[in-house]
Amino acid sequence: MSSELNHLCYLHRMTTEAVEQMTRILSLPLMITTLFQFFVVLTEAYYNYIYLMNSLLIQNASYGQALSSTLFMLMCLLQFYYSIWFSAHMTKTAETTALLLNEFFFCDVGPCVEQSIETFTLEMLHRDYRVRLYDCFAVDFTLAYSAAATMTSYLILLVQFGLMNY
Repeated sequence: MSSELNHLCYLHRMTTEAVEQMTRILSLPLMITTLFQFFVVLTEAYYNYIYLMNSLLIQNASYGQALSSTLFMLMCLLQFYYSIWFSAHMTKTAETTALLLNEFFFCDVGPCVEQSIETFTLEMLHRDYRVRLYDCFAVDFTLAYSAAATMTSYLILLVQFGLMNY
């Protein structure tokens, strides 16, 4: 049993290191994609607002163009959500291994197995499993919440500056 736990610990460590290496390689493209999606959603929301306000003033509304822009914005939002969901899901999956080790605490196992469990648990406690981009921010649902708050603030500012022209 002890050798199986040590092998499991080794496999977990190797998988975690492989994911960290992939994250290091893909940090720049993921950061650029995240910023692109942020700005596309922001500009599309502002464009839809301006287009609908102008069409209401002119009484010449072509809703097909607004619908196309809205669908594009929704597709970018879905891409942003699923990229964050994937990273958050990987983090959650990696952290649930420690919860599975808790089932061994109340079992009657030998000292060698207890030492393997303790070593594996200590290793898991000292490792950060979150997907981080250049140690600037973690790619999880807190990023989505802060991006939504930032987009809302920028949209309010853009609308206020846009109202000064009317």
